[in-house]
Amino acid sequence: ITWSSDTSVTLTGWEVCAPPHFTVVGPCSVDGACIRSPNYPSEYGNVQSCTITPTSLAVGKHLSATAFNTESGFDKLIVNGATYDGTVGPSNVLLGSASITWSSDTSVTLTGWEVCAR
Repeated sequence: ITWSSDTSVTLTGWEVCAPPHFTVVGPCSVDGACIRSPNYPSEYGNVQSCTITPTSLAVGKHLSATAFNTESGFDKLIVNGATYDGTVGPSNVLLGSASITWSSDTSVTLTGWEVCAR
């Protein structure tokens, strides 16, 4: 990183943001190496979906849930073709470049999930 300034403007500083571990289409969110259901840790909504793609920073790392609470059998996180719902989320799942998907149905919303790449 290179930074320089001139004498005409004084600023209070600058911030460098790390590149994302995931890209997201939909209402899910990314926080560093973690992805979260919409509105986490509050309840996610009905009829929501997300497509989450690992970037080169996450590929080859392992994905594990730090929290997981979805409507069993209906609101699902799919990672590497495996479906996670209820209170059991992914644990030590090796990430490739395949997208992760989230979907909720038309009723019952819970606190959702947070999963992180390590």
